[in-house]
Amino acid sequence: MIALRSFFTVYIFFCHLSLIAQKPSQEFETFKEPYRGKEFQYTETVETAQTSSAFPEALYQLSRFLSHIPWKFIFITILILVFGYILYRLYINRSFYFHREKGNKDLVNGDQIEENLTVTDFDRLVDSTEQSLNYALSIRYLFYQNLKGLAAKEYIHYQPKKTNRQFLYEIKDPSLAKAYERNMHAYNRIWFGQNPLSSEQYETEKAYFLAFNKSLK
Repeated sequence: MIALRSFFTVYIFFCHLSLIAQKPSQEFETFKEPYRGKEFQYTETVETAQTSSAFPEALYQLSRFLSHIPWKFIFITILILVFGYILYRLYINRSFYFHREKGNKDLVNGDQIEENLTVTDFDRLVDSTEQSLNYALSIRYLFYQNLKGLAAKEYIHYQPKKTNRQFLYEIKDPSLAKAYERNMHAYNRIWFGQNPLSSEQYETEKAYFLAFNKSLK
């Protein structure tokens, strides 16, 4: 009897403990219920930012830089660049725009001489270089004058990209080809070899080129 009473006593004690434990737990859950909304969620989702390419980033940096520059300054800079480019093109193409219309008679500096060989006044060029004692350049003009005469008489089909030796192979007259070859070697030696000439040596060489021109008439 005593043992049965002891069993019930222990059983009742543990049931009481269980009720005490459950009551705070239920109260805690009841307390938490109003705070389960999204506004009380503090866990942040970190999105991986896509790395922009270098080109859009450069454009962005450029736009930021330009935004700090007055538009008046940018406009004036663009006008200066455009005007400078126009002047540059006019300078580069001055022979085409001005000298071509005049038959290249004013090409005293020999610019674009190969492209305009058939209309160049070589007598004037030679006179100019002789006055400045630039005998090597005079020999160059005299040689081109030989080519001009050959083209005029249709001994050769002149093209700027052809070599002097190619012109030699086109000359069918043996004596004319021999004289041309002699002048070609003199031109290469004096102009490309940069061998200085005295006035007497120049006059001797000049006579060969002038004699060649006369043989074409």
